[in-house]
Amino acid sequence: MSVYSILPVAASNLRHNAREVADAASNIVESSVQFNPSDGVNDSGTLSVFNDFNFAENHDRFSDQDLITQVMRIKKAEVAYQASGMLIRTADEMSQVILEAVS
Repeated sequence: MSVYSILPVAASNLRHNAREVADAASNIVESSVQFNPSDGVNDSGTLSVFNDFNFAENHDRFSDQDLITQVMRIKKAEVAYQASGMLIRTADEMSQVILEAVS
């Protein structure tokens, strides 16, 4: 495998891992509470965001296991993203050494 054949693979991995993070983040947002600020204002005009929200009744919208799974997806993608970045840096350093040796 040549130095230059590593770059497309690393770039593809970067794109894949960026999509993984975006998908996991989207899943987290979709499973969170949909909050309408006007619903959180009480009679005195002060903001009472969750005073009337019953978490026990709405726990099915907050699957702890799903949240953990999505966070783990993000962490796994982060590590893979960093590894792809290291591949690109290493390929760049190797190509610089080759160019210096040829010159």
